[in-house]
Amino acid sequence: MRAASPRGSPERAGSTLVVVTAIFLVLGLSVAALVKIYRVRVLEPRLRGEAVANAEVLARSQGNLIASALRSGSDAERTRALSSTLDELLLLRDPASKLEYFDGVRLEVDYAAVAAPAGTLDMRKENSAASGTGFAVDAAIYDPETYALLAVAHFRVSDRFFAHLSRDVRTGSRGS
Repeated sequence: MRAASPRGSPERAGSTLVVVTAIFLVLGLSVAALVKIYRVRVLEPRLRGEAVANAEVLARSQGNLIASALRSGSDAERTRALSSTLDELLLLRDPASKLEYFDGVRLEVDYAAVAAPAGTLDMRKENSAASGTGFAVDAAIYDPETYALLAVAHFRVSDRFFAHLSRDVRTGSRGS
């Protein structure tokens, strides 16, 4: 009669190794699936929601600049000031990523509140690098003294920063 080996048979050790490997493989795939579900169902919608909220705050914060331009000087001066202000808005960049904040802006003026010939101050400006996507934000422009509605600015806030952040979250990189 042969005595049993304290370590067990080689066949038993091999099958134990296969079972343990299979368990770790299933656990690894489960963790990967949970991380993907979390990213798709929780993290990306939250990032998008925060990006939209930030876009709204950013667009609305520009109202006083536009109101000042609408209230400046004669018709020709006002047109120049407004065009220049909208151009400046399109040049604003995030200091860290160097990406533009705005892809475009369209202004609809209330000519009952702004003494100018109808249609002369309604403007549309777009960034040359604009992709056509982005977050649409409408911001009412009020006179800071009388609180009268002067115009509505329709901003298209760039989504490039959100797209870069989302890609970095997906790939696990730290960005550039």
